[in-house]
Amino acid sequence: MLGLPAESRERIAERHEGLAAALDAGQCPQQLTTARALLEAVDGVSSELSGLVADGRATGLAALTGVPKEDAAAIGVLAVVVGIEVTATALCNTVETLLENPAAWDRIRQDPALVEAGVREALRCAPPLRFESRIAREQVEFDGQTIEEGKRVVVLVDAANRDPESFDDPNAFDLDRADGERQLTLLGGAAAPVTAPLVRIQTEAALRVLTEARPGLRRNAEVLRRMRSAVLGGILRFSVS
Repeated sequence: MLGLPAESRERIAERHEGLAAALDAGQCPQQLTTARALLEAVDGVSSELSGLVADGRATGLAALTGVPKEDAAAIGVLAVVVGIEVTATALCNTVETLLENPAAWDRIRQDPALVEAGVREALRCAPPLRFESRIAREQVEFDGQTIEEGKRVVVLVDAANRDPESFDDPNAFDLDRADGERQLTLLGGAAAPVTAPLVRIQTEAALRVLTEARPGLRRNAEVLRRMRSAVLGGILRFSVS
């Protein structure tokens, strides 16, 4: 999707481990070694993509037409960070949710056309970005409350997706849900038009492969999540058989 030459793919893949804390670091202080690895990884990926854009060798997302070069490189960096880490979390959350609802897993296994519905409902029930944080650009009135300019607003996506005023039987996992598109998962921020489809497409593709290749998949231990991962709840270990 980024259209990277082979040597760039290898270098960015090597740096990815350091990017794992990128989405959590803004909300939860990281340990010093993690923070240093993150800064080095972001600088490395940014330099790599900026160089490709400047030399006219970028394709894919990093070569969007009508976009300033610096913005194109920034979109590429977002795609690397979000496209990998959020997709990995979304896939694990989807599989965990489906294995907790074996009837839904069996339906998807028997009918791959239900993969899209399964991912959509799993993203609602277990969003890979559990909350979104924004700064108000101007004073606004919202639901009878005044939000002053410069104040931080936090949207609890995890809770909003289970709002009984917005969803019928909100705590139930329902492949046939008619109101699933009302969820707030992956809708925040200027990069959402790029990152949201990227996460959905990759998660759906991975789920199709898993249900075909491992139809009898079962979780055999508790899912362990990273510490200091308030936004993602990033997966540390997900043991299955």
